[in-house]
Amino acid sequence: HRFHSPVQGRIIAQEQMGGLYYGMDGGWVEYFFQHRRGYFIFDTVDYGYIAMVCIGMFTISSVNFITGAGDYVHKGDELGNFAYGGSAIILLFEPDRVDFSIPIEQRPVQVQVGQKIGDLFDLPVADTESIPRYNILSSSSSYVPEKQILTPPRTVIKYLDIQPPTVQIKQDVFIRANVVNIGEMPGDYSAELKINGVLQQSKAGTIGGHAVIPVEFVVTPDKPGSYIVDINGQQSSFTVESETSYIQNIHKNIPIIGFSICLTGLIIVIILLIMKRRGII
Repeated sequence: HRFHSPVQGRIIAQEQMGGLYYGMDGGWVEYFFQHRRGYFIFDTVDYGYIAMVCIGMFTISSVNFITGAGDYVHKGDELGNFAYGGSAIILLFEPDRVDFSIPIEQRPVQVQVGQKIGDLFDLPVADTESIPRYNILSSSSSYVPEKQILTPPRTVIKYLDIQPPTVQIKQDVFIRANVVNIGEMPGDYSAELKINGVLQQSKAGTIGGHAVIPVEFVVTPDKPGSYIVDINGQQSSFTVESETSYIQNIHKNIPIIGFSICLTGLIIVIILLIMKRRGII
């Protein structure tokens, strides 16, 4: 799902911060600073600086940007998206710059999309002139942040996962991974799937700076054996059992299954006897 700009102004800073991609049990507020995060700082000129922190939470929670530092945005413009998982947005204001129209002291407060949550106070003229504006130009002009050199795109593969790790002949195997751009500039990516050293499939596209894109491949092996999976140097493996091995595994599990059935039956009999003795049945 997508997140949008809360104000009109210039993005003077936009960064990704590291964090966990997978969820944890328990409450969620205390995990704000452990999950994947990205933040924006907007220069609104008349209302000072406003920051927005986007937090991807639980399951696979990427924070993807479609904007860059220097872009001029309007209130409601799309800034990026969360790929899967839950999310949270934190807004930060300068002191004494906002008057909330919602009862923030009565947490939690339910609000609707597009609902007004407060008023921003204009900066006095003296403050506006004294605060450095980071080389602000008009919304129609190009803008390059001072002393900012963006690192070029560089993609790596993270979190290679194979499910199920053991299959039968002609059973689908799902191979998933994340393409991660550790550079600040957007660029192209290519994810190549090799099995036992032979190229099987590939996927390509464009990825934003510090962004994450999940990719998935599906293969259906027709021969038993062990298979080495390689996506751009990240490796794992899965096993395909023959029909004979499958039958043998079933035979090995028959005593365990029989014991489990007998134990379950014994427990049911004991419970029924206790209930009968107590007159329940």
